[in-house]
Formats: sequence, structure tokens, C-alpha cells
Amino acid sequence: MSDDSRQPERQPVPGPQFLDPSDPADRVDASRTERWRPSERHGADHARIGIRLGLTAFIVATTIAGVLIIGGVGHQLGLDHWLGIGDRAQSLTSVFVDGARIPVSLLRSIYDTGVNDPLFFAVAMLVLIPAIAGLAAARPTREDDAPVAGPVRVVGLLTAGIVIIVDVIVMVRLLAADRPDFTAALESDAWLQTLEGLAASDGVTTVLAILLAVLAFRLPVDKWARVLAGTIALATTLAALAAASASASIVDGVSRDFPVVRSANGGTTTLLLGRLTTGGTIHLGLEPPYSLSISNGTGEMEIVGRRSIAETCSRGD
Repeated sequence: MSDDSRQPERQPVPGPQFLDPSDPADRVDASRTERWRPSERHGADHARIGIRLGLTAFIVATTIAGVLIIGGVGHQLGLDHWLGIGDRAQSLTSVFVDGARIPVSLLRSIYDTGVNDPLFFAVAMLVLIPAIAGLAAARPTREDDAPVAGPVRVVGLLTAGIVIIVDVIVMVRLLAADRPDFTAALESDAWLQTLEGLAASDGVTTVLAILLAVLAFRLPVDKWARVLAGTIALATTLAALAAASASASIVDGVSRDFPVVRSANGGTTTLLLGRLTTGGTIHLGLEPPYSLSISNGTGEMEIVGRRSIAETCSRGD
């Protein structure tokens, strides 16, 4: 074939380049351009922004509701129940603050207990590591996935049974735990360490219950087995969370400073713990025996300092 029959190659031309519709190499697929219309792209961006804002609002609302629930549970089952004085008057703001303080108190109790007893951390890891390993290995099945192999299903059913058994043990432990009240707790010199240890164990139990609940819904088993194990795990998680909120509320309450008051006419100096919803103020004596009393008087009181229950009831006081 002669050189004259060859098509001349296109040489680059200086300056701006334009598409040649007659050249197949410069033709653009119309479907691609339709896919990236500016109006559609902006609409998709607005939809994503709306979804993100909605998700953010949901997370914030859920967090606020969770803090209020934890604060309310801690208020009902925590310090007031431990002291045996009835319900103290609290505003919604104070319930929210208590709900925010309870997780901090729980973590502090776990740390203090681990420092005082290093074996506690070892036992906690021994309990939590199998649940974490199972959570990492579990893969939930989907409708479009291939059928689960027989051995995998057997392992999943055995794991679901183990989750149910552990949840029952956790529930029995929560119900059988010795939770002394104010009078019984002060009979021991290490009453504060006992309360912190109880809060720490409740915290580890709550973490274990949460891990088992997530694991139950990730197991590659039949739907009925997943629902059964998941329902029991969720019930156990709620019970463990309530117990941890109550015990952490007690630790936070005894460590919090209250005003030390004295009657204006020179009466007895006491620790003012709050006001009851039914009326009257709750007072704790500063000298052994540390007794609680309710005052219905309307006289003026003078604040002479601030002290915590732990500091007041310490044996070295």
C-alpha cells in the first residue's frame, strides 16, 4: 500500500482546542452528559445534606433523651433510694446534669477499683474479650446472600445459646447482688470502696450486656433464633444499665459537696441534702451516729461550709 493512500495525521494546533463532531474520537456519549446535569447534581447534594442534617438531629435528640433517662433512673434508684429518704425535689436541668455525671462517675469507679485491685481489670478483660472476639467474627446474613453452610449455622445456634445462658447469669447476678443501704453500708470501714466496687462491676456487666446484644443480632442463624436471643439480650442490657445508673448515682452522690447549715438561732450544724417533693428538708448529722432527719421548719439557716457525705461519714472524721 502506497504512502499516498494513508490518511494524514492530525497535528496539534496552537491555541484553544474544539471538538470536531465529524471525528468519532471527539463524540461524547449523550447518556453521560444527561447523568451529570447541574440541576440533578445540585438536587442530589441537597438530598444528602438533608439526610445528614436529619441524622445529626436524630443523634442529638437520642443523646439528650438518653442522658435524661439515665439521670431519671439514677435519681429514682440511686442516692435517694440508698439513703431511704424518699424523693428529693429536682428540676429537669438537675436531672440532665446528673445523667451527664453518672457515666463519669462510673468510669471513675472502674478506674479506682482497678487501681486498688489489679485483679479486677484481669477479670474484666477475661469476661469481655470472648464477646468482642465473637462480635468481630460474626457476619449477619442478608436476603441476597448464599445459604449458610451447615457447620456455620450450627456454630451460630450454639453461640446464640451461649448468649442466652450468659444473659440469664447476668440477670441473676444483678438480682442477687448485695446492695446495702446507708445504715448497713456505714457498718464497714471500707464502705466507700465497696460502693465503688459495686458500681465498677455493674459497669463491666453493662458493657458485656451491650456486646452480647449486638452479637445476638449479628449471628448467621434463623430469624426466630436471632429474635429470641436478641430480645433476651436487650432486656438484660436495660436491667444492667439501670443497675449501673443506680450504683454510679450513689457513688456520685456521696462524693458531691452539700452545704453545711446551722440554724440562725445557733442550733445543731447538719449537712443539708436537699428538699423533699412532699415538703421539708433532709439533714445528715455531722457526728456519729450519722443519722438522717427531716425538718419542716421555716426558720432561716446559715451556710457555714460545704462537705460531702463521704467526707462526713469517714471513720477518721
